[in-house]
Amino acid sequence: MRFDFFGDSLESIRTFDAETQRTLLDMRALDLVPISEFQLVTETIRRFRMGYVAEFGAVGRDDPLYEAVSEGRRHPGMEHWLPLFQERMDTLFDYFGDAAIAIEPQGEDAVRERFKQIKELLRGTARGTGSIRAAVSSISLCRPTGSI
Repeated sequence: MRFDFFGDSLESIRTFDAETQRTLLDMRALDLVPISEFQLVTETIRRFRMGYVAEFGAVGRDDPLYEAVSEGRRHPGMEHWLPLFQERMDTLFDYFGDAAIAIEPQGEDAVRERFKQIKELLRGTARGTGSIRAAVSSISLCRPTGSI
C-alpha cells in the first residue's frame, strides 16, 4: 500500500508492484483492522457458531462470547477458542518435516504448568458467566487428548 499525502491531507491510496514501483490499483478507501489470528467475517462466524453448538450443545440466553461473535464483535479471550474459528489447525511442528527437534529438559513441565494456568483461568471466567461446563470443557480445544 502506498499512501500519498499533501501536508496532513491524504490524497491517494494505491497498491503497487514492489519491483517496478508502478501503481497497480487506485483505491478509494482501506479498512485497517487490528491484527488477530482470525478476522470476524461471515465464514469464521459461521464456523465458530457451528463448532460451539457441536461442542457444547444448545446455547443459553446469557453467553457473552457466543453473542459477541454472532454479532461480529470481538470478545476478550476469544483467541482461546481459535480451533472453532479455523477449518484446520497446524502446529509449528507441522513445518519441521523430518528435522531433529530438541526440547529443553524442563519443557514438558513448563507445558503442563501453562495448561494448568489456562484451566484455572477458564474456571474463573466460568464463575463469572455461570457456564463452568463450557469453560472447563474448552481446555480440550487447546490441545489433542494425551498430547503432553
